[in-house]
Parts: sequence; structure tokens; C-alpha cells
Amino acid sequence: SDVYKRQTYNFNLETGNEITLEDLLGNNYEEFINKEIENQIEEREAKDKNQLFFNKNDNIDNYFKGISKNQNFYINENKNPVVVFNKYEIAPGYMGIQEFEIKDEEK
Repeated sequence: SDVYKRQTYNFNLETGNEITLEDLLGNNYEEFINKEIENQIEEREAKDKNQLFFNKNDNIDNYFKGISKNQNFYINENKNPVVVFNKYEIAPGYMGIQEFEIKDEEK
């Protein structure tokens, strides 16, 4: 019953159009989200030694290098996007699916 993968779909229910991270966060969304995720990874690792993410020194290509063009995300109850990485995508399997809430301070 271990979940490896989560697929997300985000639609504006009034227009039927797909909602993108750019729609939610503007033109510089990629840079903004990447910085936010890097900060959250650092915080998680600093807070708990069992929180381990792949990094470029691990000799493994799965470390976080930035979000992809079709990055998985959903919108939570705070109306913030939550970026989702599937199991093994940026961390060892025991870490499971990783989620990062992106708070836009300008909202």
C-alpha cells in the first residue's frame, strides 16, 4: 500500500482551463519556487537528521535541480500551490512523496 506516485490536475472550474504555476505566481514563478524549495530542503535537513535529500555530491542524478515545465502541484486550502515530488524523485525511498507549500508573500 506504499504510494510511489501522485498525479495532480488543476483546473479552473468556471472556465475549464488548466491552472499553471505561472498563473498563480507570475512570470518569475520558476526562480521563486526553486529558491523556496531549496530553502525548505535546508530547513528540513537542519531540523531533523532523518530528513535527507539527494544532493549533487551524492553521485546520483536525482537531486533537486529545479522544477520541471510540467511540475506536479496542487492548490491547498490556503490557496497556495504545493509542489509535489514523487518517491525517489529528489530523496531516498524512505522519505516518500515530498511536498513543498509555496507561500507567496505578495498575496
